[in-house]
Amino acid sequence: MHFLKRLAVLVLILTGSVSPGFARQANEVELKMLDETVRIFQYATEKADASMLAGQMLSPRLIQEMARMEGIGEEAVVRNTRQQIAVTAGIYQFSRCDILLDERTGGELVDGSPYFIIPMESVLKIQAGQKVWIKSDIAAVFDRDRWYIVTGGVVHRLYIEKAYPGLEKASFREPEVIRVN
Repeated sequence: MHFLKRLAVLVLILTGSVSPGFARQANEVELKMLDETVRIFQYATEKADASMLAGQMLSPRLIQEMARMEGIGEEAVVRNTRQQIAVTAGIYQFSRCDILLDERTGGELVDGSPYFIIPMESVLKIQAGQKVWIKSDIAAVFDRDRWYIVTGGVVHRLYIEKAYPGLEKASFREPEVIRVN
């Protein structure tokens, strides 16, 4: 039976009826939840609210994976991540953050959960008031009946890929940094 389902999906893909990234599409309710999650994440980013950001970024699965890999408790992972976000927010101030939800592309994790890769453009104030414009991608993953935004550099991406098998196959664009002034 499993073989027949896969064969049917393959036939639909080959005939152009279904995009290969949407074998399990997010439903209308999940898409509304995604919109709300992105809106909260964007607001928290612009306001540099470490607690709110951690709440949007730290899924139970990611917390468990980070705790396992670092050999510390889950509460310590949450506390450390909030501190890192707060320190980073003190150094880099977002003057603008645009999350281009309409330009998202989707896919499916190994466990069948949907995810989206979403372009993000932001303007940051860095040293001595200098501004940079950054174009990058974030991922939204559906985990335990809600969306989480997962982002991060090379080290953090290792945790993400372990927590969300299949996300490593997604096409993230390389961050582009442009000096504004």
